[in-house]
Amino acid sequence: PDEMEFWQGRPDRLHDRVRYHLVDGVWLRERLSP
Repeated sequence: PDEMEFWQGRPDRLHDRVRYHLVDGVWLRERLSP
């Protein structure tokens, strides 16, 4: 894969969403929310 997304639910509904992209052999992290 060259992209993965992780989601962690929280009771306060401020869920953590993070996406990782593989670019030139390096994983870049992007926070999607909150």
